[in-house]
Amino acid sequence: MPRKSDAHPEKDTPANSNNNNNNNNNNSGSAASGKDKEKEKDNGISIDDHTLPKSIVTRLAKGVLPQNTNVQKDAILALSKGGTVFINYLCAAANDQAKQRGRKTINPKDVLEAMEQLEFGEFLPRLEAELASQSSPIPLSATATPS
Repeated sequence: MPRKSDAHPEKDTPANSNNNNNNNNNNSGSAASGKDKEKEKDNGISIDDHTLPKSIVTRLAKGVLPQNTNVQKDAILALSKGGTVFINYLCAAANDQAKQRGRKTINPKDVLEAMEQLEFGEFLPRLEAELASQSSPIPLSATATPS
């Protein structure tokens, strides 16, 4: 079978009519996949739309493992999917905490309480320390304008 790069644009040759038939078949397949995409759109967003980036997951995984440890692609995929599911689960629990207090916005306290509710309380001291280091208030003297 000739390559596409070897083919010359000729009209009404049997090879081109076969290609046109194949293209028509492919277009009908594309229409079917377009219908599938519309169906997905109607159903909402899938979990795959929120999967964590593999490069970030790889960097995090290699950061906690010994130096010469390799991580297979399937393991990175499992970590990425598992992390996404965990974050969604934690967000749902934190959202429930916020709704119980009559708020629409999730705050850090809701997330910490959700961690406790989901029985991940052993991580709270480290999370609270990280939160305190990240959200330290800016000193007023640094933001004050000279008078």
